Amino acid sequence: MGAMRDKGWCSVITRLARCFSVVVIALATLLVTGCGSTAMDVGEGGYPPDFTLVVTVEAEEPEQAEGDPHRVPAQHVLASDRVLRVALGAGTRHEFYPGPTATLEPARVAALYRIVERHGLIDELGVDEAQLEAAAVVYHVTLSMRGQRRTYRTTPEASPGTLALVEALVALRGGR
Repeated sequence: MGAMRDKGWCSVITRLARCFSVVVIALATLLVTGCGSTAMDVGEGGYPPDFTLVVTVEAEEPEQAEGDPHRVPAQHVLASDRVLRVALGAGTRHEFYPGPTATLEPARVAALYRIVERHGLIDELGVDEAQLEAAAVVYHVTLSMRGQRRTYRTTPEASPGTLALVEALVALRGGR
């Protein structure tokens, strides 16, 4: 009878060891695959829940921007709560925090996010100081998403992706 009891305990211990090894393998798989950026990071609205941006258009001669709204001095701030804040005109700067302009529908935020993703703007490096000093218009951009944050400065000519983002923001403010 004692030998039967020992065999029963061995069976229970063997089953526990097998379950433990399955759990260890599952955890190891998660650790190896990591938490990199994937499409699974996109929230219900079609963009990461922590997606934010600040885009400032700095222009030396604002009066030359007539008829060219992506060159008008402006600041666009989009918070993760989908509130868009816009300031227009001389004196806008990247550190400014304008009042709320509109609450965007999730589809509009997703469209901005797709521009950022399509053009790889979270990895944008910007341009060097010499190019910035020679430029009539400079875009100062800060993007945040998936726990990453990137700030860079560029020109419309050097970054077509940033220009596309500015054009989309101009459209959201009514094209002016």
